Amino acid sequence: SHASARGLNTLYSPRDPKTIPKGFIRACGKAGGFAPRPLWDDLTTGVTPWFENKQGCFIYFNCNDSHWWIDSEQGSGMYLAAPNGSLLLPPTDGWMTLTGERAGAPTMSFD
Repeated sequence: SHASARGLNTLYSPRDPKTIPKGFIRACGKAGGFAPRPLWDDLTTGVTPWFENKQGCFIYFNCNDSHWWIDSEQGSGMYLAAPNGSLLLPPTDGWMTLTGERAGAPTMSFD
């Protein structure tokens, strides 16, 4: 539904690739107290910026599966998309849920 993407359809600002998103840190704690730094370093390139909206939702490029991911402010994976010609900027469309549905997928813009 569009409601699931409502808080995601906003402006996202780039963040330093070395900084770990707060939601990612929260998710690591909820998953059993995993140390965020080694997991973040394993998932990301350390070069590609990640992006965050005012609600704390974040988008990052997962180099393990070569997809951009949108996570909630709590760090839960919500959507993913293949790169659209760039590894420095996420696609604005083409997102799908983790179960492969495209209906209601978000569209967003970037600073």
